[in-house]
Amino acid sequence: MASVDEVLKGLAEKPLTKAEIDRALVKMRSNLYDVVEETFGFGLADLLACYALFNDNPGVVNTLEDSFKKVTPELIQKTAKEYLRNSNRTIIKLDAKAAK
Repeated sequence: MASVDEVLKGLAEKPLTKAEIDRALVKMRSNLYDVVEETFGFGLADLLACYALFNDNPGVVNTLEDSFKKVTPELIQKTAKEYLRNSNRTIIKLDAKAAK
């Protein structure tokens, strides 16, 4: 947990660089295209169905990349401060020996 806390503290105290944001955008787009192309295009059908069911708007698929671009270093920093703090988490410890 100390390593996680260290990373989260860094996010809350210092904004990400433009290079880090740009790299994350590339990875997000790459992942989106992987999902869309899954199983001979059924990934796109799945996304369309999810947005139709939960948003009543399957056209949201066409705006996902634009949504990614709305994320800023300041937004990430604000989110880290507000939600990713020690007092706002639950830790579950599993004991594999006890399960036997």
